[in-house]
Amino acid sequence: MSLLTVMMAAIALLVHHSASAQQKLPITWSVTSANSSVAAGSSVRVEVTARIDEGWHLYSLTQQPPPDPTRILVPEGQPFSLGGKIEAPTPESGFDKAQDAETEYYTGPLALYGRFIHERREVVGPASRCGRGVT
Repeated sequence: MSLLTVMMAAIALLVHHSASAQQKLPITWSVTSANSSVAAGSSVRVEVTARIDEGWHLYSLTQQPPPDPTRILVPEGQPFSLGGKIEAPTPESGFDKAQDAETEYYTGPLALYGRFIHERREVVGPASRCGRGVT
């Protein structure tokens, strides 16, 4: 399986909220890896980067509700799974007036690291089959 397929699928998973084509999202995601391919049964370390526009923030992976934390999920039926805990830097913390609660969040550029495991042995279709997986 091409790592490009895995990476494109991961990008597809990193849609925080759906938006119309005219609406600019305040967070832009990218995915990179040092590996160019991954064989069935093996894993690959992937860097997932979020560019967060000034004035915006992304709730941490460890945020206690409310508000809901950022979650990275792999939808059912995909050729890979998340192979463990996502590595993330220590978030900032502070009172969020909109949530009326203490929150953990990230501002500016953010790099998260995860390991994806290629599980299938059959040929996998295009990355466009992948769905949303971050909430």
